[in-house]
Amino acid sequence: MKFDPGKMSTLEYAWHLAENLDANQFPELWRAAADCVDASLNFEEILKEHNDPLQTFDIDTLLLGLKENPDSVLSMIDADQLLNKAEHPSGLVIANASKSLFTPVEEHHLYAKGIVYRRNPYELVSLPLLKIYNYGEKGRVDHITDQLAADTSLRITLPVKEDGYMAQLFEHNGEVYATTRSMLEGSDTHTTHKESGGFDYVKGIRDIAKDKYPALLDPDVLRGKSIVCEAVHPEMENGVTKYGDGFTDLIVISVFDLEAFEYWSNDRVIQWATKHSLEPVDYLTSDVTLREAFKVVHAIDDDSVPEGGVVCFEKDGRVVHRVKVKTERWCREAALMYNCTLRNVSIAVWEEPDFEDFEAFTTHLQENGLTSEETLEHYKEHHDTYLQWLEGCKEKAEGIRTALQEALNAVGDAENEAKALAAYLRGVYSKKDFGLIMNCYRNADVLLYDVMWQDELFRGIKGYIHEERQKHR
Repeated sequence: MKFDPGKMSTLEYAWHLAENLDANQFPELWRAAADCVDASLNFEEILKEHNDPLQTFDIDTLLLGLKENPDSVLSMIDADQLLNKAEHPSGLVIANASKSLFTPVEEHHLYAKGIVYRRNPYELVSLPLLKIYNYGEKGRVDHITDQLAADTSLRITLPVKEDGYMAQLFEHNGEVYATTRSMLEGSDTHTTHKESGGFDYVKGIRDIAKDKYPALLDPDVLRGKSIVCEAVHPEMENGVTKYGDGFTDLIVISVFDLEAFEYWSNDRVIQWATKHSLEPVDYLTSDVTLREAFKVVHAIDDDSVPEGGVVCFEKDGRVVHRVKVKTERWCREAALMYNCTLRNVSIAVWEEPDFEDFEAFTTHLQENGLTSEETLEHYKEHHDTYLQWLEGCKEKAEGIRTALQEALNAVGDAENEAKALAAYLRGVYSKKDFGLIMNCYRNADVLLYDVMWQDELFRGIKGYIHEERQKHR
């Protein structure tokens, strides 16, 4: 059944597979072939997509997989070296992505955003939010998001996305536990972090709850639920938005029902939080289309909304899909936090030419903790600007070399070639080009840097140009 391009076109081969394969025995291959036939697309590309381990992003399917096969999902999480695990003396384990895992590459990574479980046997204890992608982030969830947006049976809500850190609270064996995405209260990593003297994020959660929201520490209120809040604290280091000295809060943004195995709709979350005197998430808007939700967020250009919104698709009182949308203000300020400027990007690529390949540059940023998912887009813009400038300078230099050769041909075997060349050029070229051509005549090795000097990309780059020019004199 091997594809022979000499005998059969790609589309013909897909037809052959779709008609002759046993769909039950080879489901992925059959679906790839069928998709190819339906869309008249390249079979090899479609097959590559079907072989991508990250195919499922809708919450219902992911939750069903965890509910029906907890041993399989939790054992993969537990064994994965790309995930950090921290263990509590009680046997509870929390899992989250390590710095080596910038974005999920396997389906079980989508659950590992602070998931808490037990071993021997594997048992889910608490589930915060699954991985939520930004709309447009590598196109990962755009297709399913757009598909769901066309489903009129779904309700779209847009709660505010605060700019804090994740707080998870749950009850287990009569005790209430607090976690961040990576730190479980009382675990080995939490103890080590406290000893380091840095801000205790987990203690911050418990302190705010004790001071403002005692229901969040009540085992009876939390039993059978995973409560996710956005924690805001003046000592947190990860936020872009400055809330003001002394301002603390725990905003309830999600409830996972362990019995029903579903995430409550935002209306249910708000009602439950209000009933227990908690602070519920606010809506930016609700009952809108996907595009209308985007417009609401993109129209915000001040600090009235800290980070943006989370577009939620809801059905029968549960959330079936989420996607984040950030404000332009937040994205700009997040980029500045990482020193993502044209100057810094240009200097990095100038000093390491291998970084002209954006994938290589991205790997460098990720490995050194210099970017977030949201700021990569800004790095790409600056990277493109630098490469366009560099290419423009190279094209200009090539044009100058051509002009020099044409001028030398024109003056022929003049007795004083330099003088004759200068006299010829003055009548044909601008003052800037005249200088470049004459400099090229004297030392062609520094021509590119002469062009760069004239076309300054940003203030300060001339120092780097001068250093490089001196090496080639």
